[in-house]
Amino acid sequence: MRFIYPKNGSRIGLTNNFEGKTNEMVIKLAHTQPEIGVFWYLNEKFLRQTQNFHEIGTIPSQGKHSITAIDALGNEVSVTITIE
Repeated sequence: MRFIYPKNGSRIGLTNNFEGKTNEMVIKLAHTQPEIGVFWYLNEKFLRQTQNFHEIGTIPSQGKHSITAIDALGNEVSVTITIE
């Protein structure tokens, strides 16, 4: 299991759509067993669970954040990012 996006240490600027609303940052994860459930956390707060297609969208506030993914088998990966 590994993050496809974002990479650890990334500095990310969120963009706005044509209506002026902030677009979600899409977080992507590759898993050797995609059918296994993955639980997503932002700064230790549960976001949601994915299965088969491990991709979620979220709009973090400005500053430093930790993104953690834990699969149903207990495997864990994390990245730290900064939203500018």
